[in-house]
Amino acid sequence: MKHIPKEQMNLYILDQLTDENRKTMENHLYSCEACLDSYLQLMENSLVEDSVSDSFTEKTIASMQLDSKPSSKSSNASSLFSKSIIHYVLAAGLTLILMFSGVFDNMISLTDRAEVSPKQSLTEQLMKKQINY
Repeated sequence: MKHIPKEQMNLYILDQLTDENRKTMENHLYSCEACLDSYLQLMENSLVEDSVSDSFTEKTIASMQLDSKPSSKSSNASSLFSKSIIHYVLAAGLTLILMFSGVFDNMISLTDRAEVSPKQSLTEQLMKKQINY
C-alpha cells in the first residue's frame, strides 16, 4: 500500500487540495492506520504552531486589571436604594391614578358582563359517553 507524503497531508490540512484529491486522501485515511496516525501528528503540530504566545494570558489579565476601576460599595448601595425607592413611588402613584380614574372598575364590569358558559368537566363528558354506548 502506498502511503501519502507529508507535503500532501499539509496541503490537505490547509485545505488546498482539489475536491478529487481531497476525497482520495480521505478514503485513504479511512483505510490506512499509519497515514491516519501521521495525519493526526501533523494536525497536533499545526495546532501548536497556531496557538497563542506564552505571554498572552499575562497581558490579558494585566489589561483587564487596568480597565477595572475600584468602586466603593457604599455609593453603589445608596444608588441602588434610591433607585428602588423611586421605582416603588412611581408604581404606587400609577396605581393611585388608575384607581381614581376608574380603570379598575371598568375592567371588573367587563368581566361581569362576559358570558361564561358552564363547561362540563372531563369526567362528566366521559361518563355521558359511556352511558350513551
